[in-house]
Amino acid sequence: MAASDAALIGAVITASVAVVVAIVTQVWTSQRSRIDRQYVSRRAGLAEAQDAMLDLREALAEYGRGIRASQDQPELEAAKRTATGRFETRVARVHDDAVATAMSTWRSAAERSLISVEDLSAHVEDEWFAYVQDLCRAALMSSTGVTTQRDRAGVTVPAALVGD
Repeated sequence: MAASDAALIGAVITASVAVVVAIVTQVWTSQRSRIDRQYVSRRAGLAEAQDAMLDLREALAEYGRGIRASQDQPELEAAKRTATGRFETRVARVHDDAVATAMSTWRSAAERSLISVEDLSAHVEDEWFAYVQDLCRAALMSSTGVTTQRDRAGVTVPAALVGD
C-alpha cells in the first residue's frame, strides 16, 4: 500500500467520523431543545394555573360575601364565572395529572367553603390550597416540570384531606 493510499484512507475515515459526530450532535441538540421547550411550557402552565387559582379564590370569596350579605350583584356572578373559566382553561394546560386533579379538587372545596351561606370553616379549603401549592412547587423544582411519585412522596397530604 502506497503512502498516498494510506493518506486517502485516513482522510476518508476522518471525514466519516466527522459526519457521524455532526449527525449525533445535531440529533442530541434537537432533542435537548425539544426537552427545554417542553419544560418551559410546563413551568409556564403551572405558574399560570397558580395565578388562576388565586384569582378564583378571590372571586369565590367576594361572591360568597355577597351571598351572605343577601346582595344580588350580577358583577360578582360575572367575576366568578370569568375566574372559573380562566381557572379551567389554565388547569387544562397543566401537564401534571396529579397537580391538575388536586387543583380540581381544591376548586370543589373552595366553592363549598367560600360560597356557602352556612358558616363553614375554611380550614379544608386552606389545606387543599396549601397542598396544591406544595405539589406545584415540587413540579416546578423537578427536572421535567412534572412530578414523579418520588417527588410527590415529599409532599405531605394533610390529615384532614385523607378522608376526602
